Amino acid sequence: MQNKDAWLSSLPSAPIFYPTTDEFKDPIAYIQKISATAKSAGICKVVPPKEWNPKFALNLETIKFPTRIQNIANLQKKKMSSKNARRTNLTRPLSKNVDQVVCEVCEGGFHEEVLLLCDKCGKGYHIYCLTPSL
Repeated sequence: MQNKDAWLSSLPSAPIFYPTTDEFKDPIAYIQKISATAKSAGICKVVPPKEWNPKFALNLETIKFPTRIQNIANLQKKKMSSKNARRTNLTRPLSKNVDQVVCEVCEGGFHEEVLLLCDKCGKGYHIYCLTPSL
């Protein structure tokens, strides 16, 4: 184990900066000031002063994180068994009762927290049953 981790001890330490409250009044300016040293090392650590208390920039009442729409039908590349082959009708309406949706691959209705519903056909897929898995 020691030989395996020996290379770690040969690496130079990353510079650590401890700015004063005055230096850190404008964090961006401070980072620009130390950028030459940080660039030469490839990485650095900046420990802000204990008194530093930045304003929280997000309004938690109005912030919304957009979700990415994934076309589940295109992610699924596994061959369908003859048992599942009859369920390929893409015109089936989207199921309103999520409790009745099962995974099209494993036919299980468990682990609903990782069961994705296709926007086109309403079929369900576990994220770990897809190829590639998500």
